[in-house]
Amino acid sequence: IAINTERRGAKSASNAKADSLCPGRHMAQRGLAETESKDASHGRIIHEALKTGDTSKLTVDQRDTYDACIAVEQKLVNALFPELAASKAQPKVWREERLWVKIKGAGDQLLEHSGQPDVVYRVGPKAAIFEYKALAGDVPSSPLNLQLRDQAVLVAGNLLVPEIMTAVIQPLVTRSPEVCYYNADDLQKSMQEMFARVAASNDPD
Repeated sequence: IAINTERRGAKSASNAKADSLCPGRHMAQRGLAETESKDASHGRIIHEALKTGDTSKLTVDQRDTYDACIAVEQKLVNALFPELAASKAQPKVWREERLWVKIKGAGDQLLEHSGQPDVVYRVGPKAAIFEYKALAGDVPSSPLNLQLRDQAVLVAGNLLVPEIMTAVIQPLVTRSPEVCYYNADDLQKSMQEMFARVAASNDPD
């Protein structure tokens, strides 16, 4: 049986949209081997470079996408955290750190759920989450993106910040991504929705 050991066989934010459309998906696909397409491999290589800063393995086209992602990311940071320019303070930054939460399921069952944001910036009581998309395919904008919504809940709970901003960085589609803002009430509602979805996905019936 092939189990994603990094996710410990548990639910992940990356499948939030698919799970919302089909609650039985997680249980039905559990144990199936994961495959990677050529496009997915292309995107993964760029993601690894964005995580480490090492561009030595990128092709010319991949380097162009990498540079565009970095430029859009810096543009967003400057816009969302204007206080940085005034104080010359440095934000705390996490890249591809997996965050976890435990959720009470049916009976005494304790479920796990995780998410791995591509990059998180934190400045005081605010945090921003950016999700890189290296391809030109259709991706839900930030306000409709359930993966980012789950990540917002996980970041808020793990970093204890009451205000989260999210954006999809997809330079082959736009260099001016839409930003979604979550306050404490939004995060509470999103958490309840996430908990209900994860419980439904782990229901054997």
